[in-house]
Parts: sequence; structure tokens; C-alpha cells
Amino acid sequence: MSFNVGTATETNVITLATSEILDFSVCQEFWHAAQQARDRDVIFVIDMGQTEMIRDSGYALLLMLRECTGKDQSDINIVNCRPELHRQLQARDFDRYFTFM
Repeated sequence: MSFNVGTATETNVITLATSEILDFSVCQEFWHAAQQARDRDVIFVIDMGQTEMIRDSGYALLLMLRECTGKDQSDINIVNCRPELHRQLQARDFDRYFTFM
């Protein structure tokens, strides 16, 4: 699984682009991104355009990102999420913690 992290310092946006399966294999990248955002005014964009499946550990990573950064719902945006994954995230009340675009 590939995983890309991009930071646009001028716009204070950190983009996390996942692919195929979101699971524990990207824990280190999520942790690194969370550490970059600590005490900074940044917005996260999680691009799930390539993601076909989220494992339980992937859901935990999303929550860890929110907890570690202390960001509000409006500061973490999930984009390009497939409808079936969006429904799964909503069933777990993730729409309370993240903004879906």
C-alpha cells in the first residue's frame, strides 16, 4: 500500500493520501503527520480516493490523528471517499469528528 503525505506551508494544509486499504501499515506516517501539526494552525485533508477498504486499525488511526492533534471536526476533512466507505464511517459516528467533502 502506498501512502503520501504532503504539506503546503503557505496554506497550512497537510494532505494524507491513502490507497487501497487503510490499516495499521501506515501508522508511522499518521503519527509523523500528527506530530508535524502539534501546536500549529493546520488543516488536514485525508484523500481517500484510492481507498477501497478500511480495517479496524484504520478507523483507530483516524481517531488517533484527531486525538493527537486536538483538532476540531472542521480541521480534518475527508475527501473523495467512496459512498460505501462513507456509510461505514457514518455508522461509526465519524461524521461527528470529521468533515466529509
